[in-house]
Amino acid sequence: MRGLSQEQKMLYEEIEAAGDRGTSVRDLRYKVSSLQQRKINHLLDSLVSKNLIKWVRTIQAKNKKIYMLIDTIPSRQVVGGPWYEEGEFDRDVVDKLFRVAVAQVKKRQAITAKELASIINESGLLVNKKLEEMDAEFILSALVSDGELKGFYREEKAKSSSSVVKTENSGPLPSRARDYVYQIKKGGLLKSSFTYIPCCNCPVSEKCGEGQEVNPAECVYFNDW
Repeated sequence: MRGLSQEQKMLYEEIEAAGDRGTSVRDLRYKVSSLQQRKINHLLDSLVSKNLIKWVRTIQAKNKKIYMLIDTIPSRQVVGGPWYEEGEFDRDVVDKLFRVAVAQVKKRQAITAKELASIINESGLLVNKKLEEMDAEFILSALVSDGELKGFYREEKAKSSSSVVKTENSGPLPSRARDYVYQIKKGGLLKSSFTYIPCCNCPVSEKCGEGQEVNPAECVYFNDW
């Protein structure tokens, strides 16, 4: 904060308070009503140039800039998760994550979604993004549907640190189960195009519906597919 003018400090503090959801120029104009928009834009540019803040695009409005502190990882509500870049769905990132997941399962023989998320986050594959456990679960589940992996519950033996593998189960997690793990499916299905169907890999599919902001009629990925 040293070397900043009082006006720069005002904006910086508002942006800091916004956390990982960030704030827009419109919000800043409302919160710092003593400054005109042109002045706010100038101050924001100066803070960006000092490497104190950054801006990202949102999945709700591609042309809308959201400002946050330089080291802040944007929330999923803002950028849509690790497979979005500048508000656009990044197919290449998803493909890379699929390949890494398969490689790690082969290397470790069995893996959980939590373990995969940790490995990918530590690898540096995702820049300024974090793969949550639910994201890793999505990747692994898609590979199960594609016939490359199988998933099953692994239970802990009584009075023993070793574990025993249970039969495959797609139902609710049993009360005794410790982990749900994934392995390569030997003699599995021939590779299909399942993982390339837009709806099967869409992170916002649960928000998709007729009349919604995300909807099949306006989906740009069907044409590519």
